[in-house]
Amino acid sequence: MDSLIPIFVDIDVACSSKKKALAVLAAKAAEALPVDEAALFTALNKRERLGTTGIGGGVALPNAA
Repeated sequence: MDSLIPIFVDIDVACSSKKKALAVLAAKAAEALPVDEAALFTALNKRERLGTTGIGGGVALPNAA
């Protein structure tokens, strides 16, 4: 998968909820990319409400446009 860049793949993240996992993702992305953390968190939550990005086994591929 060309769009999965290893330095942006985070494993062993312990989160008690999907909302917390998306918050962690938004914070990490905001550190590395020119994106607003709050806006990204909102977009990720909106996308997740359309249908889960989880693929099983505790793995998810969150995304938002």
